[in-house]
Formats: sequence, C-alpha cells, structure tokens
Amino acid sequence: MPTLSMPTPIVAAIIGAVVAAIGWVVANNFARSRDIESRQSQAHLRYLERQIEELYGPLEGLLSYASTIYELEQTRKQYRPAEQANRDSDVIRYFIEQHYIPINQQIVTLLRTKAHLMVNSQTPESFKRFLAYAAKLECTHNLWRHTELHSFFIPGYEYPANFDEEVKATLHKLRENHTRLIRNVIGRDDINVKHIKRKIWSIPLIFRHA
Repeated sequence: MPTLSMPTPIVAAIIGAVVAAIGWVVANNFARSRDIESRQSQAHLRYLERQIEELYGPLEGLLSYASTIYELEQTRKQYRPAEQANRDSDVIRYFIEQHYIPINQQIVTLLRTKAHLMVNSQTPESFKRFLAYAAKLECTHNLWRHTELHSFFIPGYEYPANFDEEVKATLHKLRENHTRLIRNVIGRDDINVKHIKRKIWSIPLIFRHA
C-alpha cells in the first residue's frame, strides 16, 4: 500500500508554524502574568505610599511636635521664677488648651478617619489607649473649666508609654518596604530610588492646630 508523504518544505513550514504558535502562546501568557504581577505590585506600592503619606507620617510629625511642646513645658516649670509660682495653674491650662488638646484632636481624627490604612487588621492596643487618654483629658479638663471641679480621683487612662515608639517603628518598617518595592517594581538604580523616596518621606512636620 503506497504511503503518502508530504514534501519536506511543507513539513518544515508546518513544524515552524506550530513552534511559532506555541512560542506566541507561551510569550503571551508570560506577558499577561508579568502584567498582572506588575499591576499588583503597583497597587501595593500605592497602598504603602498612602499609609506613609496619610497616616503614619502625619502621626509621627504630630507626636514629635507634641514631644517638643512637653519638653518646653517641663523646662519652663524647672526654671520658672519663684514669683510666678502662684500662676502655675494658668500655665498648665494654657498648655492643655492651646497645645495638648488640639494636637490630640488631630491625632484622634487621623486614627478615626484613616483606620483602613493601619498595618494591622485590628487597632493596636496602644492606639486604643491613646484614644481613651485623649477623651479623658478633653472631657475632664472641660468639666474643670466650666465648673472648677477636678477629676484627679478617676483612675486609669494614662498616656500609653509605647504609643510613640510603635508609630515610629511602624513608619520605619513601611519606609523600608517602600524602598524595597520600588527597586523590585521600577528597577531604578539607587540614585533614582532616593529621589522617589524623598517625595514620600518629605512629609511636613508643621501642623496647624486651633
């Protein structure tokens, strides 16, 4: 029985076409996979930037500002002239009303409106304690201001000692992750990475407060 055979050039052309088709499919799938990966990385990068720009950066700035005010208050208390001793309560009232409460209100607003940008899915314990502390300070001070009744006997609700450090540590980690992701996604050299970081890290540390 005679066998049918195709001319060699036709066979070669068919094989070439099949190989080309397979190559196109593989290349197309690879390109789509890279595109999906790139989009995911870009989304992650933007989320990191929002965490830094909108929550942890401003938080660190406010806490740094509040720390400076507190140091100023303590220094003044240490060196104030003896003849001003009878005005200590006025000085305390000034710092509370003009600085501490307004700063606390800005921090509370950040924690309330930017909760979706927190690193953990649940609000950290130190954040909860700060919210309780800020509420107590504002409420009891306003009570004293309007009625001259103090509330020193109410226990608890002290300023959380680890609140500042937790914010700083989280911001530092976010910045490290941001730098690493930029290198992976954009593939820029170190100089360009520093240029991009400068835009994200240069968050103003001067805040308006009522």
